Amino acid sequence: MIYSPAHAPSFDLGRCEAEPIHLLGQVQSHGFVLVLDENETVVAISGNLEALVGRIAQQAQRPLQLDDLPEHMAELIRDHRADVAEQDDSPGVYCGFCDCGPDGQGRTSRYELVLRKNAQGLLLVDFLPWVESGARRNEAVWLQHEIHRMLNTLSRLDSIERFADTLATEFKRFSGYDRVMIYRFDEDHNGEVIAEALEDGLEPYKGLHYPASDIPAQARALYVSNRVRHVFDVEDVGEALWVNADQPGPVDLSHSFLRSVSPIHIQYLKNMGVRATLTVSLIVDGALWGLIACHHNSAKAAPYAFLNSTKFLSRIVSSELVRVIQHESERQFDLLAEIQTQLIGKMNRTDRFMEALVGPQPNITQLLNADSAMVFFSSDVFTIGDAPTKEEASRLLAWVKAQVKPSDMIYTSTRLPHEYPAAEGFKHVASGVIVLFLSFDRNDAVMWFRKGVVETVSWAGDPRKAVVADPAGQMSRLQPRASFDEWKEVRSGISRPWTAAELHTAKSLRNPIVEMTLKQGVLLEKLNQELVQARNDAVLANQRKTDAISNMSHEVRTPLNSIIGYTELLKYGKAGALTEDQQRYINYAADNARHLLSIINDILDIAKIEAGSLALHREPTNVVAVMDESLMLVQPLFNEKQVTLGKTYRDETGLVVHGDRKRLKQVFVNLLSNAAKYNKPQGGVEVKLYLETVDGRRYAVIDVHDSGIGMSDDQLEKLFSRFYRVESGEHRKVDGTGLGLSITKQLVELHQGYIQVSSKLGIGSQFKVYLPVSI
Repeated sequence: MIYSPAHAPSFDLGRCEAEPIHLLGQVQSHGFVLVLDENETVVAISGNLEALVGRIAQQAQRPLQLDDLPEHMAELIRDHRADVAEQDDSPGVYCGFCDCGPDGQGRTSRYELVLRKNAQGLLLVDFLPWVESGARRNEAVWLQHEIHRMLNTLSRLDSIERFADTLATEFKRFSGYDRVMIYRFDEDHNGEVIAEALEDGLEPYKGLHYPASDIPAQARALYVSNRVRHVFDVEDVGEALWVNADQPGPVDLSHSFLRSVSPIHIQYLKNMGVRATLTVSLIVDGALWGLIACHHNSAKAAPYAFLNSTKFLSRIVSSELVRVIQHESERQFDLLAEIQTQLIGKMNRTDRFMEALVGPQPNITQLLNADSAMVFFSSDVFTIGDAPTKEEASRLLAWVKAQVKPSDMIYTSTRLPHEYPAAEGFKHVASGVIVLFLSFDRNDAVMWFRKGVVETVSWAGDPRKAVVADPAGQMSRLQPRASFDEWKEVRSGISRPWTAAELHTAKSLRNPIVEMTLKQGVLLEKLNQELVQARNDAVLANQRKTDAISNMSHEVRTPLNSIIGYTELLKYGKAGALTEDQQRYINYAADNARHLLSIINDILDIAKIEAGSLALHREPTNVVAVMDESLMLVQPLFNEKQVTLGKTYRDETGLVVHGDRKRLKQVFVNLLSNAAKYNKPQGGVEVKLYLETVDGRRYAVIDVHDSGIGMSDDQLEKLFSRFYRVESGEHRKVDGTGLGLSITKQLVELHQGYIQVSSKLGIGSQFKVYLPVSI
């Protein structure tokens, strides 16, 4: 026989991690699957497809070709197969509708065809059942509207807790499932339901934890490569995949919407009382951060438009999640950086700087939100807070030294008694630790401690019984646990986790301390050599970062400029007339593309300035001419904002500087644009150019004075910080990256100039740029 049913692999539920879930040899029976090779030979065909197109596979005396299928079906596939990309995470190529039948009972059914390539280079053809959209006339328009509304809501949130709660509520509305959970993985791959939206009468799962064995490693890997997983009915017995005898191995169905589900997972869902599921991946930095897990109490089919939109949502929501995570991290980074600056300033004001580390705040415990700390330096030990004894800490330091490489210089743990059994005796004061070596040879180090906490974890069922014996008592037959009742576990010897910002801050404290010890001649030459090497490594790393950013910017800007160009063509009707909605969407796309290009250019400028690789093309430059060109560029913005613009030039012939014309124009345009964007309706901006002598040196002064919203003293202090933006009232939505003024200040300083700012809240601001004139 040319074709025969694929043999489903045998499963040992005790070894769930090894289950080949992408090679099950079955598909969900509400649709069907066809698999073709590059020669249009039918490699595999699902059994229910045969029922609709004739029992061709069982009767075939030779391998089937695409032309052996019904003509309308073959033409539809052939017309679109050239558009299929190599295996990736795209939603596939949509072919349209295909009517199949009649089946054995004389019925004809309509299906949507979707083409994808798998890792074996085979063409997967999914026949998804056509699902009526009910009262909605245009499913695609409704989905687009809901996605836009959801993303608009999520884009305004800046905490993970609020983001997760809102996402659960919005996705339930979007999908129509009875229960929607936001599920987050920890560092050990255990999961926790951190947010939930559900129908009345359902038992809440929020706050419950699930062991890593519930979603084993190969399932997590598949969620990364295939972002959407839909199970229409757990009671579905599935359809066998009939495979060509010449096929060398099982057919990989990883990217098929209809791939059958592991019998282990099916039993797990049945035990939970779930009938249909939809699972959407949340991916951060290429790793599986969590899932949007949807449960339904009855069978629930999904059309391709919905599945495709959900896959798109997975990408966009993941990007928004990255933004929120970065925002929370940056907020902590900024807070710790401020404390560190105060601490270093305090150390610089005394000769006994080691004592300053453990003295009144700011001190090293406040810096990392630790409960206690110790400093080992030469023969001295300095302690703050309720810490281990000197002997206990000394033995711990010796043990840590044996665990890390000299080049690492740092060790961290949040479960010290589980890694260093001797810590059991002092876990009440030190279950978490950071050890930062100042000198590896001399055992000079700073140690931060966090107390052990007694933590109660609520599991969805006993995690020790993730796999249990068959109810009939046959120990050779195992199945997923049947109970998901809340099961509480009490943990000890574990501290609050150290965040990435805290670890970074600890590492960055080493150099200031070492520099101070070098000034006093305390450390050995060995330590000086380590610093030199560290500096060289940092310079090299910074150069590599700059090179990487430069290459990335080039790779991104080229297609981005292409996108901008094509959207402009669409806007002006080069591809035909657009509807009002289409025109609005194109405008959104073009504006956002230009905004993204501006961000890329700003980041590239910052990277070049940091690396010292920003070359200035200096020449005698007339400030008046550059300002006039800049005023012409920003005049449309002033007109749009209804802001008047006045100018006064004095000493015009002497306003010549030795500078880079392009970069000076960048400075002027930034100052003028800000003066317009942060102004009041019917407000004004006055530009003055004149010469001024400061400390015996002549400067060209560029004075930009506006009648805008002004700034408070707190805002002025942060004004030139990267990514800082002044927000007030209706100006909260002013476009910008928060990099413009930081770049402006550094460009002015590269011209041996400086910038001064004065401002009064509600009255206006004045920026004065001083550039040395050519001699």
